[in-house]
Amino acid sequence: MAKRLDVAEILSTSVSNLDTPTMQIVEIPLDKLLDNGGNFFRVEDVQALADDIAMRGLENPLTVCEAGNGNYRIVAGHRRRKALEQLGKPSAPCIIKSYADADSEEVALIQSNLTARELTYYEKMVAVVQLEEALRRMKENGVELPGRLRDHLAEKSGESASAVHRMTYIYKHLSHKLLEGLRQEKINESIAYELANSPKTVQTEFEQRLARGETFRAQDVKKVRDKPSVDDAALDTFLLEHIVRGHEAELYRVLHDNNDPAIMLVHPVKQVLHFWGSSGHWDDDVQYDIDGKEFRVSKPFRAVLSWSQIVSRLRDMVREGKIAPGEEPEPTPEEQTVQEFADGMQKAVSESPLNHACCTGFCPSGHCGAAHYCDKPYSCCSQCNEDCNLRCGFLPKERITVNKVWHPYPAEKPDEGQTVLTLSHSKYNRDNYAAYIFRAGGWYLPELPEDGLVTPDVRWWSAELAPTESEALKDETD
Repeated sequence: MAKRLDVAEILSTSVSNLDTPTMQIVEIPLDKLLDNGGNFFRVEDVQALADDIAMRGLENPLTVCEAGNGNYRIVAGHRRRKALEQLGKPSAPCIIKSYADADSEEVALIQSNLTARELTYYEKMVAVVQLEEALRRMKENGVELPGRLRDHLAEKSGESASAVHRMTYIYKHLSHKLLEGLRQEKINESIAYELANSPKTVQTEFEQRLARGETFRAQDVKKVRDKPSVDDAALDTFLLEHIVRGHEAELYRVLHDNNDPAIMLVHPVKQVLHFWGSSGHWDDDVQYDIDGKEFRVSKPFRAVLSWSQIVSRLRDMVREGKIAPGEEPEPTPEEQTVQEFADGMQKAVSESPLNHACCTGFCPSGHCGAAHYCDKPYSCCSQCNEDCNLRCGFLPKERITVNKVWHPYPAEKPDEGQTVLTLSHSKYNRDNYAAYIFRAGGWYLPELPEDGLVTPDVRWWSAELAPTESEALKDETD
């Protein structure tokens, strides 16, 4: 039958309450008190403790166990023994205890240090790890451990369960030299955790940096770790296989002979790839995900690319012939209709203003029939403030005011950072009105000017037509 061990009782035992009627305190010469081989806690710098003992005396006796030949092994009190030596004391008051096995002794040693003084992160980490290992060995030897072990460890170390898990992970995955750097406080917990999550090659690089006396931050580790760990050819092959496939012709059309900055091409490339949000792929051999900010590969290698970097690589692949034009897919009837409408509007606007081009985007033909029979020098009724019976049949009368002009896009673009009302098309609705911010060649939501990148098929925009009128305008023109 398994022996039942009350872990809570063991871990709650403190040095201060060991003086019970059943535990006799005896004076033992200091030269008979041996260091415990399992003690990894710091013993140096005991001057403050020695001063306190000199002034008030030793309040807590040491805890020891028999070590043979008249000697005793310290379980709790290494720093007190050293302070007494520094004061020239010949002996120390001790409580002699016996332990069922080495693991029970180790548990007592660790817990006495966890509660007795402030520890460094390294000391607390090693204490938690070794305490867990000792208790697991006791369990394997038939000792029953009630409750969740990690909860006990978290409670007695003063850390959360997640922090205990983090300590265990760092201890198991960080190299010996970097653990030594953590012990000497040359690196902190955050740096240690990022290094523990890094491959051996990255850890080796930062071992060398430590040896040279360099200082660095956690983000420096992430930057090195996330740098592509393969050559350009392998990365290009991965992009071709998992991102480009099926979009070669459209990418070629957008990127061939285009020398615009990569950031200006992010939006059109996203449109070509039909990227509308976050996506990815995860299995045993290939793991990657992509969102509005970057592309991350975990397997078969590690790499992180921003969208600008993706565009630059795709453009290079076009120039190197890795992405060929191929055959343009046949447009659907709906796509063909939209394209014809766009071509007609573009042609109308590109000609002389006196040809009465429709600047509202409402007229499917692209020509303003009302203005054709009007002698006013305007190409569209939206530019005229005259009230007449031949006004635009698509634009409500109350909306016709001076200078409410619609501009074709992308032939004409708003100013950088300008908020405008847009008219866009989709496969579900040809007339979509919305207010967007134009920035870096893309459209952004006004409420999310930095991160709210959207991909509407904008054909027209107006800076003068108030965005608050968009819904009313849509309702009245349906």
